[in-house]
Amino acid sequence: MEKKKKDKRFLFILIIILIILALFSALIIIMRSQEDTWVCQNGQWVKHGNPKEPMPTEGCEDEELAVSENIRVFSPKPNEEISSPVEISGEAIGPWYFEADFPIELVDENGKSLAEGFVTAQGEWMTEDFVPFNGTLEFDPDEAKSGKLIFRKDNPSDLPELDEEFIVPVRFKALEQEAEKMTIKVFFSNTNLDPEVTCEKVFPV
Repeated sequence: MEKKKKDKRFLFILIIILIILALFSALIIIMRSQEDTWVCQNGQWVKHGNPKEPMPTEGCEDEELAVSENIRVFSPKPNEEISSPVEISGEAIGPWYFEADFPIELVDENGKSLAEGFVTAQGEWMTEDFVPFNGTLEFDPDEAKSGKLIFRKDNPSDLPELDEEFIVPVRFKALEQEAEKMTIKVFFSNTNLDPEVTCEKVFPV
């Protein structure tokens, strides 16, 4: 009886060891597969390790996006130059919305608010999945050169523990101010042309 218990215990331990080895082997395979691949760098496909597949034929775009666990901003991209009005798009999980939108704010490098508004869900927002959004902000950067676009989870409860925000750094395009040109013509009386100085006649200078 005692021998059977020992055999069962040994068999149980052996199964656990085999499972651990299998998981470890699978992890190594996954890590190697991630290392041996083609990576897009500066608009070109670059070998990473020794990929078995040939170089992809389609073009690659090495564009950085602002993403987090709960929100992904497609436009503007981090440190992109923007001007007014700026078009904003992306997607966020349903709980970020309330009544199909959530607030955004644009501030300059000193934290001064330049514009506030909302982005609106482009689909059913009462879900746990990601929902597309878009919006527009009009602003005047004044002399600011850079700033931050702040996305805030709508929190109707006003409970601080439910607050959440996501920040995308941006740069402002220099405003080209063209001086308005105005032609001014000045007229005076002329005693040579109008000896009587009637004030009814004026002559350009």
